[in-house]
Amino acid sequence: MLWISHLNRRADEPIKMLKFEGNPVVGLYNDVIEILVKKQIYVIMEFFTTVENHKAKLQSPVFTSVTRQNGEKLIVVNFDPVVFQLIRESKVLERNRIKLLKPAETVLIQEDKYKRYFNELNEVIGEYYKVRSKIRSILTKLMQPHLKAFEYKLKPGFYEITWTSLKIESFIKQIKEDLIELSELIFNSNDLIESRIEKNIKAISQEVLVTFPETEGKAIQLEDFVQMQRSKIENKTTDLKSKNVMIEKAVNDLLQMIDADSGEKEKESQRTVKEYYN
Repeated sequence: MLWISHLNRRADEPIKMLKFEGNPVVGLYNDVIEILVKKQIYVIMEFFTTVENHKAKLQSPVFTSVTRQNGEKLIVVNFDPVVFQLIRESKVLERNRIKLLKPAETVLIQEDKYKRYFNELNEVIGEYYKVRSKIRSILTKLMQPHLKAFEYKLKPGFYEITWTSLKIESFIKQIKEDLIELSELIFNSNDLIESRIEKNIKAISQEVLVTFPETEGKAIQLEDFVQMQRSKIENKTTDLKSKNVMIEKAVNDLLQMIDADSGEKEKESQRTVKEYYN
């Protein structure tokens, strides 16, 4: 369209100076203009047909899945990028004062809305995979019910919610809230592990139970050395027991926070976590 308009303008100015009866250049000019007009009409009609075809794709579900080489299925936003290209081309037609047909006009009017939906859904899916990657390996199985529950909330986006659906805004709002809950669970779980479990485990690992006294080169009797170590160990034992109790309580709090104890698989995962930290 731009090329045709540009060529038309380039040819129009010189021909004004050559317009006199019998000039063969004028006849050639008229032939060229006729071809350009036909080409312009063809391009416009082809564009409107393309708009009609791709507008139908806005009735597609907002989500789909793709399978990676390792067999893993990923959730992706199901939006035809050609729609945005058609919107840009519609703007070109408007600038050239060409009246848009209803389908193209409708898509152009909804441009901001489609872009917002597209960006928000992409943000939700991207954040979901980012949050999921932060789950510690020891908690992977225990977190599966929560991940499945969130993905179940996404199901309407695979079948029911389309880009023109009246429910799309409430759907996006709901899955954003669900993602926040999942994010908080994973963040709080990691924070509890770091501050209450791993911190105490590290403290226990750094405890020194045997020390050698400074005797300034003098020998120390074995009985005295043994008694000295026994006293030190007795003092440390209370502290170590206290830390072990704190770790055990933290693990129980962690399992209660995740609250994944509905089935045998989850109970087995709970036992695995307890054995890992105890």
